[in-house]
Amino acid sequence: MPIVVKSIPSLADKTSKEYKSWKEDQEQYKTWLRIDSTAMGLLNGSINSTQLGHVINLITSKKIWDTLYQINVKDRQSLNVYTLVKEI
Repeated sequence: MPIVVKSIPSLADKTSKEYKSWKEDQEQYKTWLRIDSTAMGLLNGSINSTQLGHVINLITSKKIWDTLYQINVKDRQSLNVYTLVKEI
């Protein structure tokens, strides 16, 4: 999710549409950040130490989830295909 930085509207006119839109965006971002941080904590707290090294520096729960998926599902699927081909 790319972060779009908007210029801060004039704080002198807190009734302007631009200010209200900016303020709403800030509140939505704060909410997303809180939820994502909670998800990251749950993910990091539920994986074993051998997987933690793969995700410790990732900055969103989606990146952590995608990395864990790659490690646990895609790599295992590749291994299964290799084993089947080897048996043939």
